[in-house]
Formats: sequence, structure tokens, C-alpha cells
Amino acid sequence: MSTNIFESGTTLRIECFITDESGDNYDPTGLTFTIQIPGGTPSEITYVSPETAGVGHIHKSAVGNYYIDWTTTSPGQYLFLWNASGDLNVAQRGAFTVVSLFGNC
Repeated sequence: MSTNIFESGTTLRIECFITDESGDNYDPTGLTFTIQIPGGTPSEITYVSPETAGVGHIHKSAVGNYYIDWTTTSPGQYLFLWNASGDLNVAQRGAFTVVSLFGNC
């Protein structure tokens, strides 16, 4: 799990790449994205369709390649989890830190 630092209010593209046992790109039967924001409860977003657009929705860019654009709101550490389910169960975790450069001036 790697940690990156971003300024509050930044919109980040968080990506997920899913492959099968042979290393080929794979579309799971189900896909969820769960994010824990600082001081909040976890929020879970389920991939529904490629037509759902906008920030805060899961998008499919190619077979096995998914992303979500997430706008940061609060300083602190964000934890996230991609969870693919169905014939192939895979989880990918990550984290990033958000700072407010001018919050204490």
C-alpha cells in the first residue's frame, strides 16, 4: 500500500486493474469501491453500468480497467478498497493523505 499526499479539494483518479490467473484483463461479476474518509464512516460504491457518469461513480475504461474520480474534502488519511467478486475474487487496497496548505494561517 503506497501513500501519496494531495491538497484538499483535489479530484483524484483512483484506478483498479483486474487480471485473471493467466494475467489477462478480466471483468468481474461484481465490483465495489469502499473509501474511508478522515473522521467519517466508510462509503461503498457499486459498479452499475458504463453509462453512469460523473465524480463519485465507478467507470470502466477497458476490459478489467476501472476508475473512480474522487474529490477530497477533509485533511487526513483516506483508505480505499476495490473488491471484485464473482468467478474471480480480488481485492486491491490503497491510501492517500490530504493536507490543507492554508488551513492554519
